[in-house]
Amino acid sequence: MRKSIIAVAVGLVGLIASPNLARAADHPDLSTPKKAATAFATGLQNGSMSEVKAAAIGSDQDMKLIESLAGFVHATKAVTDAGVARFGAEGGKNVLGNENTDMLKDIEQSEEKIEGDAATLAKKGQSAEQGFKLKKSSDGWKVDLTKMPEKQQLAQALPVLKSMQKVMNDAAADIKAGKYKTAAEAKQGIQAQMVAAFASQAKSAPGAAPEPEPAPQKPDAPSK
Repeated sequence: MRKSIIAVAVGLVGLIASPNLARAADHPDLSTPKKAATAFATGLQNGSMSEVKAAAIGSDQDMKLIESLAGFVHATKAVTDAGVARFGAEGGKNVLGNENTDMLKDIEQSEEKIEGDAATLAKKGQSAEQGFKLKKSSDGWKVDLTKMPEKQQLAQALPVLKSMQKVMNDAAADIKAGKYKTAAEAKQGIQAQMVAAFASQAKSAPGAAPEPEPAPQKPDAPSK
């Protein structure tokens, strides 16, 4: 179970690492499921719950979950922005190791299936259960958070996300301060911090095995 939680957290880095997401409009275009999904993803990246809520529906609990996610997402974008400013577009956008990730492209190339007032967006090779679920409202299409895939795993991953958010904020500050000479060095340093954060959370997770106590040392033999 712990591995699946970590996988959700790591996957989220890829979800929002693309530098190509633009600022969502105050009144997002919700005319199609793909446009609504784009507005939702952009709101997450901007760390703007007003943008997220404009493109999503769900319970108060769902919104609180997404609000926690938005903080992590926004911090990750700060790393990408700092990397681009410091190392240039090609090197900087890859400091998180997501060279092939482009959320807008994924949404645009996804298969859109509409059945009445419900819709699903799924990437090639992805099952419908794993894709975006959307629902048509009086305002247009909106991401249906009540049917968010792996929602339970994401809720369990919140402590990891909070630790990761701090890693990302620290990494962005380190890049701006010139701690890393190259994008590759920054990538390596960030990955090391991520591993340390995961390990720390694994130790403090409920049910985690306690650290073994050190073996008692034998007293020195009396000298003759």
